[in-house]
Amino acid sequence: MPQISWVTDPHLNFLKPEALHAFTDELAAQCRNALLITGDIAESPSITPLMDVLDQKLSCPIYFVLGNHDYYFGNIDETRRRVRAWSHQSRRSHWLPDTGVISLSEQTALIGHGAWSDGRAGDFMGSQIHLNDYRHIADLVCDSKQELHHRLIQLATEAADYLEQTLKEALRNHNHVILGTHSPPFAEACWHDGRAEINEWTPHFTCVTVGERLIQVMKAHPNHTLEVVCGHTHGQGEVSMLPNLRVLTGGAEYLAPELQHPILFH
Repeated sequence: MPQISWVTDPHLNFLKPEALHAFTDELAAQCRNALLITGDIAESPSITPLMDVLDQKLSCPIYFVLGNHDYYFGNIDETRRRVRAWSHQSRRSHWLPDTGVISLSEQTALIGHGAWSDGRAGDFMGSQIHLNDYRHIADLVCDSKQELHHRLIQLATEAADYLEQTLKEALRNHNHVILGTHSPPFAEACWHDGRAEINEWTPHFTCVTVGERLIQVMKAHPNHTLEVVCGHTHGQGEVSMLPNLRVLTGGAEYLAPELQHPILFH
């Protein structure tokens, strides 16, 4: 059965050269059909140089989305423009928001977008958490928490609009869709230390806006299935939000990137 190898939150910019080469050698040996990376690959200045290492080393297609860390020390639009331009000239790498629907087989399609945690799960205004996102991403350095919340919802809505349209397109010709994203689209998929619960971290790690759209679309397509794979929390877990909508959240550790369980498809 064909499979997609999956990595999330590798933070390659933290690796020393020897560790980076050891990890890319492992990927080259293990990844046969395709590799999916669900964000937090590096930081804005280093994202394309480090993706270039993977692009040169691997012999299979590489599909990826960006996570919040991939915008650190940059701004969102400029980082995306640079990543888009790089992926167009790369040998085998595809930034999923720029590709639309990827047909993996007659039955299965792949789509993706990094999305953005939108502050709608739990109490964003009451949370005392102030992520480095809000210091190191130029677009998120705001004068007030209200302004920041508005900007997060704008980013999440942009992602939800894209994913709703692309998911509907994929379902027209495929029975099963794999969706790669970064922020978990449901609080129930926001795993950390073996638990997924509402706490003061949840608003900063969940994209409710995307989750609502996915529920809407899949309720209208009961004979089709959607498998969402995401990261961001560094905690591993699995949850079924509908009989035909399953979410896998990948685990991760800084300085020790690893392959998740492969994603099988027909």
